[in-house]
Amino acid sequence: MLDRVKSRGCSLSIVFSVSAILSLSACGGSNGSSSDAAGNHAPSITGSAPALAEVGKSYVFKPTGSDADNDNLTFSIESKPTWVTFDAKTGMLSGTPTEANIGSHEEIVLRVSDGKVTAALPKFAVTVISANAVASNAATLSWEAPTVNVDGSALVNLTGYKIHYGTKPGTYSKTISINSVGLTTYVIDDLTSGTYYFAVTAITASGVESEFSGEATKTIG
Repeated sequence: MLDRVKSRGCSLSIVFSVSAILSLSACGGSNGSSSDAAGNHAPSITGSAPALAEVGKSYVFKPTGSDADNDNLTFSIESKPTWVTFDAKTGMLSGTPTEANIGSHEEIVLRVSDGKVTAALPKFAVTVISANAVASNAATLSWEAPTVNVDGSALVNLTGYKIHYGTKPGTYSKTISINSVGLTTYVIDDLTSGTYYFAVTAITASGVESEFSGEATKTIG
């Protein structure tokens, strides 16, 4: 029997920010600590980077790294956006994007090492938007990539997502496919007046689709 990607049964919340950005928090994960044959404990890294950065505004994210052996930790990054400054001692990302940086910066990976073992956060993306992107006729959805199947096993073949939305609760007449694991923010614009309902599903390489995330809603007009 095929495993379904975990969606329900997790902590799901809907938050409206002051800029009317719609946010979905789905299941994410953090890696735990284990020990090797020599007794060294692997470090751990936790945290959830903000998925959106606005032109002209400061963006900051600092993960939390820890080690049961109190080893000195160093951080590294892959696919760092050009507008971001990275601190290898703390893992902090900081920067202020410009108009030239608008778009999605994907496949970002933050790692921590104790000199022997390395641990990493799931791949993530940061989407740079202008103030105009938070228009009254647009909705911006953000979610976290799931990391486990419903049976608790690690999810290793995630390939993308589908956004489902419509004008009736639980009934989604339109879908948008996202063929990128790291892209976890999407702006739907040019929405006509009315109330819209949104949900996200995860898709695996074998075509298995998760249950719907929690439902988010936004009224246009």
